[in-house]
Amino acid sequence: MTCPYCNKDTINFAKIYLWPYGTKKCPNCNNYSRVKSNIPLSFISLVLGVIWISVPLILLKNPWYLIPSTLIIFSIDYLMDKKYRYLIVL
Repeated sequence: MTCPYCNKDTINFAKIYLWPYGTKKCPNCNNYSRVKSNIPLSFISLVLGVIWISVPLILLKNPWYLIPSTLIIFSIDYLMDKKYRYLIVL
């Protein structure tokens, strides 16, 4: 994610997932910012995750399909976060 102060892409998603709605400190400029909360995006991610994980269990009746479906939903969630979530100034 891009820092709103120095406009450098230094805040990685590992830091975001550890504390999703807390304050983040940019390593370049040492200023704090936070992730803008987006309720519709969170709801869409939850619905997609529930559907994507429950369909293999119900239709295919094989729990081993959870591993690829979980990896796919995490990659979709990562792409949605990268496109629609951003940092704002405190």
